[in-house]
Amino acid sequence: KIWVGTKGGGLNRYDRETGYFEVFGPAHHQGALQSNRIESLVEDENGILWIGTSKGVWSTPAANPGVFLQHTSLHARNLFLEDNTWLWIGTSQGLYRYSIKDRKMTPLSTRHKDFFDVETNISITRVIKDRAGVLWIGTSASGLFEYHPSIDKLINHQANPRQSGSISGNQIRALYIDKQGRFWVGAKSDGLNLFDPQT
Repeated sequence: KIWVGTKGGGLNRYDRETGYFEVFGPAHHQGALQSNRIESLVEDENGILWIGTSKGVWSTPAANPGVFLQHTSLHARNLFLEDNTWLWIGTSQGLYRYSIKDRKMTPLSTRHKDFFDVETNISITRVIKDRAGVLWIGTSASGLFEYHPSIDKLINHQANPRQSGSISGNQIRALYIDKQGRFWVGAKSDGLNLFDPQT
């Protein structure tokens, strides 16, 4: 089955055998998914589907959806599952870390308290982790952040026309790491960037 998140039409599940879509969205009964705007989807190793919406983060068993549990009311624009342990929640007002095991927000131990797990004016669009364990965090207007958890170092990459090799734009819309370990960054209206850590 294929899960489809829509903007205004709720969460859809497509059954290839029947050719029909089953729709999940706001309803008056308890346990319903109370949002029609789906921003992000990810399934953990236990078969739980996590749903980022304009009205928070929800979860339901992917194989047998029906009861949706709400975990936070934050506007979750992007979800990233790290090692089936942490769910990073990119919101319109900052980046938060949620414990899959404990089912609660678990703030990161860091000196960068003004960036992680607090309400900020930085809107997070994408989060991804590379082979070295570095978190790459895309934003809607503040460029690209690079976080090294082993040394608690946070670096901000922003567009600078005067600097050769700088990122092309500050509105990050897509992040991808290919099989060669190269890092692709899509910027809104400013093209595609390629970063090779080997060069």
